[in-house]
Amino acid sequence: MAKTNDGGGAYPLSITDFRDKDEHPQPGMSLRDYFAGQALAPLISMENGPEVSEVGMWCYRYADAMLAEREKGER
Repeated sequence: MAKTNDGGGAYPLSITDFRDKDEHPQPGMSLRDYFAGQALAPLISMENGPEVSEVGMWCYRYADAMLAEREKGER
């Protein structure tokens, strides 16, 4: 099964541990999760929106479409 493109970290950080002065990268949530979360509010506020059991599926469909369009622009 192919790995889903998650877009990488949406808010990555590099945290320095002052005990050993090493940096420890924190990837944050994926860009895919961020895009899906942004699609959530409009979908659940729609009067005739998707069934509750389908909201997550639709959120990630929108997120995947955003990531696909983003890849086109990087070429």
